[in-house]
Amino acid sequence: MSKKFKSQDFRRFKRIGTKWRMPQGSQSKLRIGKKAAGIKPNVGYRTPKAVRYTVNGKKVADVFNANLSGVEKGAAIRIASSVGKKKLLQIESEAKKLGIEILNRGKITRLMKSIKDKKKAEKATPPKDAKAEKK
Repeated sequence: MSKKFKSQDFRRFKRIGTKWRMPQGSQSKLRIGKKAAGIKPNVGYRTPKAVRYTVNGKKVADVFNANLSGVEKGAAIRIASSVGKKKLLQIESEAKKLGIEILNRGKITRLMKSIKDKKKAEKATPPKDAKAEKK
């Protein structure tokens, strides 16, 4: 729930927290709907249809493989957590070609960083043959 809707008496009892809980008391002013008691979630607070299921105004599609033919050009994609390194790189290159934004780039950046670190480590350590020649 939104931060807008807070549990009754959340200021009074710390254990309740701010998370929304439906008031249960028979004399509860919030349950009855008194204006001064606060607001309860209802149908009127729903997000407009045009904005629903979007991120930054773009439709979101979940992706499990490199086949992005079903995704619109201006849309954004969210890559599933079960996708491995190989497919992840394929999806990224395909998305670049089609001009599709990737929302969860964290896994890709970590992967690219680890690849760069491995290459640096390979360059830093000389080959085994060179060590034998020095002796």
